[in-house]
Amino acid sequence: MEAELENEMEVELKAELATGMEAEMEAEMEAELAAELEVGLNAEMEAELEVELEVELAAELAVELAAELEGEMEAEWDAESEVEMGVEKEVVSEVERKVVEMECRRRRLEVFSERNV
Repeated sequence: MEAELENEMEVELKAELATGMEAEMEAEMEAELAAELEVGLNAEMEAELEVELEVELAAELAVELAAELEGEMEAEWDAESEVEMGVEKEVVSEVERKVVEMECRRRRLEVFSERNV
């Protein structure tokens, strides 16, 4: 009977031990799954944040490039305007010079005509 009791106690202890080990393994697996899930969620959130940052940086870069391009275009327009104004001034000067030449010729012709009359 003592052997029987010992066997029963041994079986109960083994069952309790197995149940305890099973619960412990289950708890460990749950903890591992939770950790993996957290890592996965963190990675997903990190990826989303990276995409958001990239979009924001691209938008900022686009704004900066647009401003830079606008500045370059304004500078180019200013330069073209200056060149056009310079050409216009040259044309006006050339026309004025021709007018003066024509006026001088007219006066010489008048003087010549008066002498010959």
